[in-house]
Amino acid sequence: MTLLAFTPQADPSTADRLFEVGDRRMAIGLVPFSTGYPTGGEPLTAAYFGLDTQLDTVVPQPDAAGSRLPMYDSANKKLKLFTAVGTEAAAASNQTGISIPVVAVGK
Repeated sequence: MTLLAFTPQADPSTADRLFEVGDRRMAIGLVPFSTGYPTGGEPLTAAYFGLDTQLDTVVPQPDAAGSRLPMYDSANKKLKLFTAVGTEAAAASNQTGISIPVVAVGK
């Protein structure tokens, strides 16, 4: 996997890295990309976000520059990147410098 380490944002009132939402936990932070974007997107796991057992959904936002549009493929548990013109980033392409804000929910 070519993703770099997830950078979570902590709850300012408790410094917790995961927020409790009912019987689920939520991680908010940045998913940075690096070299070698894989065909079909980057695989994501519950552990990547600091969750224990289950990744229910990932809600991504465009990168700060608006040059990449992310989409979470829930069936395959992958984060895909598309260019601003709507085509998926090329296989093995260098996506260094692209960081996608996300909210991940699971257990």
